Amino acid sequence: MRILMVSIGTVGDILPMLSIGRELKHRGHDIIFFTSADMRSYAETSGLQINYFLNTEFEKKMMQFDGAGTAVKEAQAYLVEEPSPKLYAAVKTFIEPNNTLLICSLASAYCGRTVADAYHIPSVLIHYTVIGLMPKAEPPRLDPANSLNKLPKFMRPFILALVEQLILGFTLGKALNRLRRQHHLGSIPTRKLYQWMNSGLPNTPPVACLGLFPQWFAAPLTAWQKNRVSEGLPPTTQFSHFALNDNAPENYQLPTTVIDFLQTHPHPIVLTFGTRAGKVQELLAIAIKACQQLNKPAIFLSRYLPDLSETLPNHILLVDYLPLSKILPYSSLLVHHAGINSAAQALAAGVPQLVRPTMGDQLDNAARLIHLGVAEEILPKHFNVKNLVKKLSRLLNEPAYNAASKNMQAKMVNQAGEPAIKNIATQIETFAKPHIKTIKYNRLC
Repeated sequence: MRILMVSIGTVGDILPMLSIGRELKHRGHDIIFFTSADMRSYAETSGLQINYFLNTEFEKKMMQFDGAGTAVKEAQAYLVEEPSPKLYAAVKTFIEPNNTLLICSLASAYCGRTVADAYHIPSVLIHYTVIGLMPKAEPPRLDPANSLNKLPKFMRPFILALVEQLILGFTLGKALNRLRRQHHLGSIPTRKLYQWMNSGLPNTPPVACLGLFPQWFAAPLTAWQKNRVSEGLPPTTQFSHFALNDNAPENYQLPTTVIDFLQTHPHPIVLTFGTRAGKVQELLAIAIKACQQLNKPAIFLSRYLPDLSETLPNHILLVDYLPLSKILPYSSLLVHHAGINSAAQALAAGVPQLVRPTMGDQLDNAARLIHLGVAEEILPKHFNVKNLVKKLSRLLNEPAYNAASKNMQAKMVNQAGEPAIKNIATQIETFAKPHIKTIKYNRLC
């Protein structure tokens, strides 16, 4: 089976998909992986055939993309207008008539789903987080106040539909339909954008949804235990577990500078604010002051800082990248942006978390971590030295956070990581099998 995999976004987006691709290749499938040139250092070590259909200039231009806070035109460019035509051209080269084809794309890869429609091929839509599935009875946290879930349950589906139509419809729907018309595809009603993304519409190819998170992470949602269709979930939805990939080879060893730092500064706080974090130097300055007040060492991870080693206090170490799976077992807690992969690594390591969510799925991820008892939250407008010291002190000194983190760690054993990746690959094969002989091949006009 030939499988075309599409992944755009951050490091946390691409790494789990690479793991799935390697497992599918190991099973004998032909994998072509489409991503941006900005991810070259991660993709080239995967052993997969890589097609860089987006250049680094596009990624640099979109580095400050922050979801709701970004202009509509930038959102349209990042998710639809820029990647879609380039993906059309790149995919066309690899499609063979009468050959099995399956596209795996991230929840944000609107271009991947559109390509599947254009070539009339089945697709598997990968969701790392709950927010992309948007269960209507108990919707995810979409704003800091979690306004939707404070409404009566009978009102939530109607408000969520309004949000879908007004925000997603006008932000992405118009751009998406302009593109679809260029390739003689029918327009998607703005009120049905999520339905199209997750389960398709009449006369569109088969779609399966795969949630790469365990059902216990979705709590307190009861929708997962109920009928998926009546709760607004795609009928093809399946769940697995966290894929857990941070690009660390089996024989990986921490750098000597890090080992030396850990020997003199044990159990540091680890801080990372994600691939697209803005104002990194400002965040570092706040973190340094907070750690000084707490007399606590810290390791700050970022690829986007100049060399500040000569000006840093000796209890602060700045590193461009470390696999979280290798450093978190030596840490006391993780401060991060509430990205799902960082959160999953902390759960696997059994360390408490302090999250600073800014965009997209991060607010909802933060709410779920707090519900599990493993995390505290500081919103960006409140992220200052005083609040950071207060939250860090609570996480470091109150035993309940550590106990909850260890409890979650136990749930990850023999479930997340490699077992999850194998399960995901099996689910993809199971979905694809009945459609192999019914694929209709259509070239773009």
